[in-house]
Amino acid sequence: MRWSTSPLPRTYFPDHAHNRMDSEGDLLAARTEFLAKQPNNLKLLLKNRYGWMEKYVKPDSIAVEVGAGSGFSSEFIERNIILTEISPYPWVDICFDATNIPFGPKTIDVIICANVLHHIATPMKFLFDLHGCLKAGGYVLINEANPSFLFLLALRMMQHEGWSFDVDVFDPTAPVNDPADPWSGNNAVSYLMFRDSTVFQENARGFEVVHDGFAECLMLPLSGGVTAKTKSVELPMTVLKIVDWIDGKLCRLSPGIFAMRRSIALRKRGV
Repeated sequence: MRWSTSPLPRTYFPDHAHNRMDSEGDLLAARTEFLAKQPNNLKLLLKNRYGWMEKYVKPDSIAVEVGAGSGFSSEFIERNIILTEISPYPWVDICFDATNIPFGPKTIDVIICANVLHHIATPMKFLFDLHGCLKAGGYVLINEANPSFLFLLALRMMQHEGWSFDVDVFDPTAPVNDPADPWSGNNAVSYLMFRDSTVFQENARGFEVVHDGFAECLMLPLSGGVTAKTKSVELPMTVLKIVDWIDGKLCRLSPGIFAMRRSIALRKRGV
């Protein structure tokens, strides 16, 4: 993916007042609506986002989701997961700021981060903190936005979040977004951090990348969004499975154009 040739700017952060999506940050409304309606479009999207993680979470694993949002992981991963958030909700087990992890050294088997990394001002420091909490051989399972051309175009149209390719994502002291705004998101983070696994592992020697996949071209807009919402039309599951198959083909063909989502599994090295 060569962003220097993209017609979109290398840095773009919209004013939140111009956001064209609905219900941004309303985690309770998103959970309540999903559980009440069980919409096929969103159900398949979330099943895909979380389903791949299950093989890394054993029945006896101590698993924690940092920034659990509306708590959808517990609906799609058949394991006991400790859900955490910065604010209290009925489904949240522990409240803390993701920039101040409260767990002791080598106490956790699996840490899930779904749509969290691009909101962290210093993502490399965040990964170092997670590394300290993990047991040897433990995993960080990441779902993140992939800054493909179509995804950035959608962000620009909806003025929902922004991006910057002109940051040093490996500097643990250099902010990649606005530290004062918890909803500020730099959607270029996953590309900058994981575009070259060799470079990543030189900067994060305690981790190895054991899974790296791309997904979601048509499925994300069809879902209507997870928490921030747009209009969508409910489709039968048979049609959605065909769309999902087409998505897989498109994302493998050119993730830099089509794929709106990236999934990454990091394994902690050492003892």
